[in-house]
Amino acid sequence: MKRFLIFTFAVLMSSSLLAEEVVKQRYLVATRGPAVGMIRAQIADVVGEERAIDAFESVQGFSAELTAAEVEQLRRSPAVRFIEVDHPKRALQVTADGAMAPMAQARSRTGQTIPYGIDLLRARQIWSVGTGKTIRVGVIDSGIDTNHPDLIGNYKGGRDFVNNDDDPNDDNGHGTHVAGTVAALNNDFGVVGVAPDVDIFALKVLGSDGGGTTTNVIRAVDWAIANELDIISLSLGSEGSSLMEERAFQRAADAGILAFAASGNCHTRCDSSPTGRPGIVDFPAGYSSVIAVGAINSQSMKASFSQRGPNLAVVAPGVGVLSAARSGRSSISDLLLSDSTVVQGQGFTFSPQGDVTGDYVFVGLGRAEDFTSAVQGRIALIERGILTFGDKARNAKAAGATAVVIFNNLPASDPNGGPILGTLCRESNPQGQCTNLDDTTFAFPLTVGISKEEGDSLRSQARGPITASIRPDDYTENNGTSMATPHVSGLAALIWSIAPDATAEQVRNAILFTATDLGDPGIDPVFGHGRVDALEAARLLAPEKFPSTQKKIRTRR
Repeated sequence: MKRFLIFTFAVLMSSSLLAEEVVKQRYLVATRGPAVGMIRAQIADVVGEERAIDAFESVQGFSAELTAAEVEQLRRSPAVRFIEVDHPKRALQVTADGAMAPMAQARSRTGQTIPYGIDLLRARQIWSVGTGKTIRVGVIDSGIDTNHPDLIGNYKGGRDFVNNDDDPNDDNGHGTHVAGTVAALNNDFGVVGVAPDVDIFALKVLGSDGGGTTTNVIRAVDWAIANELDIISLSLGSEGSSLMEERAFQRAADAGILAFAASGNCHTRCDSSPTGRPGIVDFPAGYSSVIAVGAINSQSMKASFSQRGPNLAVVAPGVGVLSAARSGRSSISDLLLSDSTVVQGQGFTFSPQGDVTGDYVFVGLGRAEDFTSAVQGRIALIERGILTFGDKARNAKAAGATAVVIFNNLPASDPNGGPILGTLCRESNPQGQCTNLDDTTFAFPLTVGISKEEGDSLRSQARGPITASIRPDDYTENNGTSMATPHVSGLAALIWSIAPDATAEQVRNAILFTATDLGDPGIDPVFGHGRVDALEAARLLAPEKFPSTQKKIRTRR
């Protein structure tokens, strides 16, 4: 019977397609048996070219670029169950949150910084019992900077499904940041992950632009099953669901793999849906076999961008999350005051890097007429307002300033308060030159943004010297449900390492039923079960290793 189905499938593929204009789109084709190997050559014969066909292992079917006529022929084949469009996937990170409290912390100049999420979730309180050792976590994302000093010790391999090789190096940065939250080493520099001794695997499905396909997500799930991973973490998604993708994740769950995915960032804003997507999460987070994760800030307030709905399971830190960046692709900025106080800053885009030390002079709003000869050879302290950041910096350089510090005109309590993050150039070309300037070779002075409170303090003191600094760094802060998801994936690895004989279902239940209730009493579509709690989940999963009383399990209502 199987041979007959394969033969019918091939015949249908070859008929009445020669005149078809070759306009193709990628589709997922579910088959009633392993017919994929037989049709590859047949498609090539019909269209006169080698056709890329990706066969799946967790589900019977394949992915291929097909014409409309080919799709219609396949739909009529008894060898085909169904055909669906291959939905594009995207990294679920946002550049800023317009309705959140200020960032939680600054990166330390020296030593290791503990990201606020570690303690908000009480992960550090169980490191004396377990740290994630022997648990295998796959980060399905844009790859990992495999040479990052905080990740190289835990990186154990992976696969690049974008370029089809075994080097899943990150050319975007998103996956490295996610991996750092899961697994950054506990050492004397950088940051530390939730499970600092976990085995991390990179499954690259997103390209340099942060985009990918459902095809490659399914292929990554296949790899995770074949390589017996324990956990897969997906900080990506799409608005459209896929029956084939859903089946692949169910197969992963059947194999004992826990899957966590980001709920999405389009609750109040989204390029494709300006009014947001209330009441629904992205996919794969929306599948029943996947644990959907939403984002909160350091005060456990729900992030305005975080999608919500009945499928939302839990929430975790996703605002101002400090984690690993691709080596040399980020920077750290601050001011070092004369009394050795360090003031958190933000380096402006198109500012040079380096350190500039000297006395400073307050020059108002930075208009040309605000400058006097007193700024010559000194650092210009400028208030935000009236002019663009670039014009302020240009005026300062023309007046002889050695560097620029621009402080906010809005308090930290304002949604747009805190250290200013901006650009000195409104338009640029692919060569990185400002095209809105008369002279594309113009070099801006080193320019740092700080908060209103710090600016007012400096203005009232009017003394120096200070050091304005922007220097290369391997760490950065990001926002998004992308950042929340690896907190929960890492937490799962952490508690599983304490109870290695537990089943995936037991680990899942421990996370859900010990979460701290937020918002309306009980399980709700805004916070799900609530904020995950590593200590309580570990106590429930392995009570013999903790002296405290177990937390009572809540029943779903």
